[in-house]
Amino acid sequence: MTDYFRNAAHDQWTQARRRAVITRLTANLRGREARLIDYDEIAQRLSLRSARYIGCLPILLEKIVGSVGRYQDFTAAFLPVTREMQSRWENVALLFLDPARFPPPIEAYKVGENYFVRDGNHRVSVARQLKLADVEAHVWEYPLPVKGLPPSADIDTLLIAYERQDFLETTHLDTLRPGMPFI
Repeated sequence: MTDYFRNAAHDQWTQARRRAVITRLTANLRGREARLIDYDEIAQRLSLRSARYIGCLPILLEKIVGSVGRYQDFTAAFLPVTREMQSRWENVALLFLDPARFPPPIEAYKVGENYFVRDGNHRVSVARQLKLADVEAHVWEYPLPVKGLPPSADIDTLLIAYERQDFLETTHLDTLRPGMPFI
């Protein structure tokens, strides 16, 4: 039975790598990035501080947009970028495929409604490849750094709103020119 699950893990790896190659090639042809978002860049740009632990809970895989330190190892869809990941990826896949095993929760940071993987990038990659909807995660949440923004805002909206807020706090243009539309 173990050989069955090992073969299934290998087949999933092969499919994931094929999809990763196609995804990266397509992105390059279109002049776009196909990698994950770098948490450290977002944390710096949003001046994130003082996360609080909110528990172990299921999070939707589609809400995971980036990684802490491993953002270059996976595409934006968490497909493995290099062949060197094969052994580890397949071993993690066994945790999901073999009913006698169980993958531990990942660790993630929450910013708005977006998540960044702190630990468990391979588990997220395998879970997405297996088309699971969610994954268990120990979650640390950062308060929204922008006033008046809905928590459902995506990362790009959050960054633009934060930069606008920072600009207005620095220049005070909104108080110097009340009623003027500042983008």
